[in-house]
Amino acid sequence: MGPHDPRRLIAAVVGKKKGRATFAMKRGLLCEPEARKAFQDKNDSHVELEVTETGLFLSRHHAFLGASPDGLVKCKCCAPRLLEIKVPLKIQDFAKRQLRAGELKKSSGYYTQVQVQMGVTGLNTCVLFVYSKEECRQISVPFDQSFFTEFIERCKFFTSSYLLPYISSNW
Repeated sequence: MGPHDPRRLIAAVVGKKKGRATFAMKRGLLCEPEARKAFQDKNDSHVELEVTETGLFLSRHHAFLGASPDGLVKCKCCAPRLLEIKVPLKIQDFAKRQLRAGELKKSSGYYTQVQVQMGVTGLNTCVLFVYSKEECRQISVPFDQSFFTEFIERCKFFTSSYLLPYISSNW
């Protein structure tokens, strides 16, 4: 299978390939409540700050698309925004790989993740909160409509060119 072979992705989409929780994913889930509290503490200057855990959002415009951000942030002084929490082993390693000049790289998988979350929820900002017990960083990521539009087009292409033909020939 080459790098552009769709079979692995098709298997994941139709449930034939089970994703496995990595050590980092398990650690992130365990530390998420602590990180959420640290986010609230760091942002206590906001007027009537509320951080609400969310479930799955489904796109109103694209039936194949959903997102589950780590939280919804509201206050009296700012527009509503999403919260996405990351708990890397070392923040410096995360920063080297994922950030450029203090901003999330567009080539980062996390960039795609938060853009899709914003596109699905209709919110224009996501706060990426990178947490460890020693330090934390907060990166505000604005919605990029052109990135999201291109992502949707790629999803439509994949669905019509690969996924639907696979489903129609296997069920």
